[in-house]
Amino acid sequence: MKVRALFTTLAASLLFAGAALAAEVSWNSYRDSQAGFSVEMPGEAKMSTEKMDNGVCYHLDAEVGNVGYHVMSLDAGEDLSGSENAQRILNVVRDHILKGQHATAQSERELELNGFPGREFAFKSESGNHWVTRIYLVKSHLFTVATVSTDSGAPTDGERFFNSFHPELGSPAAA
Repeated sequence: MKVRALFTTLAASLLFAGAALAAEVSWNSYRDSQAGFSVEMPGEAKMSTEKMDNGVCYHLDAEVGNVGYHVMSLDAGEDLSGSENAQRILNVVRDHILKGQHATAQSERELELNGFPGREFAFKSESGNHWVTRIYLVKSHLFTVATVSTDSGAPTDGERFFNSFHPELGSPAAA
């Protein structure tokens, strides 16, 4: 009887240990020179492309549990970041994203990344998902970097993801 109890305890311990190991997800670095960025994402990310009228849009996506991670890169073909209209462009992109999700921003702030203009906003979509999205204009590229979660608020590792994003197109001085 003691042997059976020992095996039951051991089996339960292995089951819980396996669940804990499955919950630990490794982070991987991704870099794509054509898309013009590098970033760290949990698990295995998948790159896809979408042909647009004025070029190619790159998407890098990963999903772990109830959290999705997304980076999008689009080369507009002309410098957006140095334009007088940079803030207006950021507003239009933000509004387009919010309209597509039938949402309004719950919070918003201006950002700067390596001297390039950006914007961060958080919202809850009509479907109940919680989004945190950053938009950057870097030379001729528009980048969106986003997390989406079924839980309220930003994912605990969201800052790690956002802070690991780096455009690889040079600095404004080199433009």
